[in-house]
Amino acid sequence: EYSTRDCCCNIGGSGQPVSFYDDLTFLRNIAAVVTDNVSSDSNGAVTIDTKRIYMGGHSNGCTAGLAMAAVHSDMVAAVCCHSPALVTPFDKEDYKEVPIWLAHGKFDGTVDYNGAFNSQTSYIPGAEETNQLLGRVNNCKNITTTTVTEGSYTNIIQTDCDNNDARVELMSLDTAGHTPFWV
Repeated sequence: EYSTRDCCCNIGGSGQPVSFYDDLTFLRNIAAVVTDNVSSDSNGAVTIDTKRIYMGGHSNGCTAGLAMAAVHSDMVAAVCCHSPALVTPFDKEDYKEVPIWLAHGKFDGTVDYNGAFNSQTSYIPGAEETNQLLGRVNNCKNITTTTVTEGSYTNIIQTDCDNNDARVELMSLDTAGHTPFWV
């Protein structure tokens, strides 16, 4: 299993591990304050469904979204993001399956699509390995692969999960880099 690793953007840097736990507690507290205060602050005009808190992001934002799912799956409804580095372990005892959709460019020069060491001892799994690991923690039993040549991408979808809504999907972008939708 994976433990907290050096940050993906610390490649060649100090090699000091970066803890997401303070950041994750901060994000959880923000969500709690917002959900608690929005209704009263808007005189009831706005309410937030606490069962529909979604995480999204790019690069470190995606890494944080996956980390929120790993550590606070009780409040995360789903994660949808691109160019992640999977660095936070999923605690099987406390983890509740979360649907996850990822996009990752095969020419990503920041978070290697095929996986890479970001220091001499810390390995960041690649996109397809991340998809497999997330499918495993979501207890998915089937994998479907569909290649779309017109759009230059492949979908790798993990289905038949214990929680049928918790499938894991990777959109593998054949011609994209770290910022796949940059024009």
